[in-house]
Amino acid sequence: MHFLVGDAVEQVRAIEQELAKFNPELLERPRWLVMNKADVLDENERHTRAKEIVERLEWKDPWFLISAISREGTWDVCQKVQQFFDAARAAARDAEEASADVRMREG
Repeated sequence: MHFLVGDAVEQVRAIEQELAKFNPELLERPRWLVMNKADVLDENERHTRAKEIVERLEWKDPWFLISAISREGTWDVCQKVQQFFDAARAAARDAEEASADVRMREG
């Protein structure tokens, strides 16, 4: 999850470079873009600028526009994060159960 303030495109590219240096496999994991400080722009401008950033980045993963200070949009991010982890936990459980079924049939 990337939390951004300032030149978002430049910041994301810098984060990607750091991830690539540390462990390139991290770039293959799901990433979310969270753009903060939505409260400093009027509603039309904030959505226009957010979409512009997403397009410039060619971002395919989830993205959010929030205002941490006013909490606008933060609940949605929290809910989506919880859903993501719930789904990952369920997938891991299903994979473990499937693996156990195969072992039982082989044994």
